[in-house]
Amino acid sequence: MVYKTLVVGVIVLFIGVGIQPTFAITKDFINHPPYEPSNPIPPDGAENWTGGGLLWTGGDPDGDLVYCDVYFGNTTPPPEVLHHGTATKYIIPGSFEFNKIYYWKIVSTDEHGASTEGPIWSFTLGESYSEHILNVGGTGEGNYSSIQDAIDNASDGDTVFVFDDSSPYYENIIIYKSINLIGENKESTIIVDNYSHSSSAVTIKWINVTITCFTIIGEATYNGIEINFDYSKIFNNNIIAKEPINIKSSFNSIIKNYLEGGKYTSISMGSSDSFNDIIDNTITGGDDGIYLIDCNDNNIINNRIKCEVSGIRLSESNENTISNNTMDKGGLCLQNSYNNIISDNYVNDKPILYLHNESNKVFNQDFGQIIVIDCNNITIENQVLNDLNTGVYLFKSKNCKIQNNSISHKTPFSGYGIKVVSCENTILFNNTLSYLDGIDIYFSNNTSISYNNILNCRIGISLAYCNNSKIFKNNLVNNSQSIDFYIGSRNSIVTMNNFYRRRWFFALFNDPINANNIWYRNYWGRPRILPKMIIGNLILDDEYPFYKSRFYIKFDWHPALRPYDIKV
Repeated sequence: MVYKTLVVGVIVLFIGVGIQPTFAITKDFINHPPYEPSNPIPPDGAENWTGGGLLWTGGDPDGDLVYCDVYFGNTTPPPEVLHHGTATKYIIPGSFEFNKIYYWKIVSTDEHGASTEGPIWSFTLGESYSEHILNVGGTGEGNYSSIQDAIDNASDGDTVFVFDDSSPYYENIIIYKSINLIGENKESTIIVDNYSHSSSAVTIKWINVTITCFTIIGEATYNGIEINFDYSKIFNNNIIAKEPINIKSSFNSIIKNYLEGGKYTSISMGSSDSFNDIIDNTITGGDDGIYLIDCNDNNIINNRIKCEVSGIRLSESNENTISNNTMDKGGLCLQNSYNNIISDNYVNDKPILYLHNESNKVFNQDFGQIIVIDCNNITIENQVLNDLNTGVYLFKSKNCKIQNNSISHKTPFSGYGIKVVSCENTILFNNTLSYLDGIDIYFSNNTSISYNNILNCRIGISLAYCNNSKIFKNNLVNNSQSIDFYIGSRNSIVTMNNFYRRRWFFALFNDPINANNIWYRNYWGRPRILPKMIIGNLILDDEYPFYKSRFYIKFDWHPALRPYDIKV
């Protein structure tokens, strides 16, 4: 830092005739160097960049005039090509070689001589590189007043540069050429679609499109940006919409954006979209941060996510890399998704334990969420898990034990405590679950559920297509529905449980013919001499989607006269 001397006043004294001594009053204070150059365009490491020169973000904390020295070339460190320019963009003169690496950096110096050197960035040029720039807004001769007008008059490889002094731009934009759409400043170059009622504020309908340095607000649209073709780069933007980014293509890069969703999902992908990079974004609002449906080979890395239901959700999606993401609430949600590479993710300031193909291990460290896939003889114990889509998720695993854990949610009925899918010989013992769907079990056999406290849940225990389950010695208190044999379960027993208070039903069932599910000696909230009636349905035909059933009644023929002493 440099000390500056500022003249803050002058005192002139008249002593006699013609004598005028002058005294300058000065004050020293600290001069801060310029900000480090950042947000490079092209992005660092960009491949096949198609043009528009070099752009970056600079400035000075004291508001001083900043001069920029530009260094550019195909060697590192690169040589100086411009000395003391004052703009934050530079059109590269001369001819270039395609697919060759070019290096550049910026050194910023303020009017008092304090300097800040930026990092060395690199990129390669694509064959459609163009130096042609169409300007929007501002006062230059020939500048366009509409972004869409500039796009309509651009050619592949051109850059449309949008000044912020005419912002906000009230437009619905359709990009159908391979162009670079660049704003002057992402905080002050604003696109607002508040009238079109189309699906997206910005719709990409061609390959190799770059959008950077904008705030995009979809007031009247569902999506902020909809990407319909491959190789788009969405970099360093603020995007605010019900669903900020909807990806319907592959090989796209979504990097360093701030995304604020108002509903459902902030970034969605579906229908076999692959090889997309979602890296270093900040995502907030909405139900799900990132949602992949039937998508493979994507990279979701180093994102910060705060959403209500789940941070990252995968459904029928395989071979994706999910690493170094930080989530506040929600966590990971995996639905029939295999062989994903998941590592070093956090939720609620604690690491997510993801196990795949592990055996014979006990985990009692302090984790934020537990996911166990294709494992054998795993014990999870002594966890305190809060505000998650699913606290503990077991999938296609055998002989696992989940015991002595506490799982809850601040927003009632917003998640699942323990979910067991396609597992064998699972033991759920001595857990406390509250304000969520307590235990959900699907397509699993020989599950033992005992000595659990299940309190204030929507559904305490739910089973679907499960055989040989044993539910005994549990406290089920003040749940909307304590036990639900949802459909297709057989040869299970519910015995010696305490059912206290309920908002809807103690229990319901949808049993197939000859299900042989038994209710025996449970305590049903008060002493009972007569059998306790349990209402439900008998499934006559379970062929999807046209189930045939009829009303049916079962009984606990010998209900308990007093509650069991079940200490958890």
